[in-house]
Amino acid sequence: MRGLPQKGLIIDATAGLGRDALILSSLVERVILIERVPWVSALLEDGL
Repeated sequence: MRGLPQKGLIIDATAGLGRDALILSSLVERVILIERVPWVSALLEDGL
């Protein structure tokens, strides 16, 4: 994606199952995911 610095940080505030974050993690240094649904958050923490 154009305009994203490689050493940047992206916050995915609607993580879902992490698909967007997975793609974005190949473009920037760090991605932080936030998910409000506890069981989805647990899946993400366990690495799906």
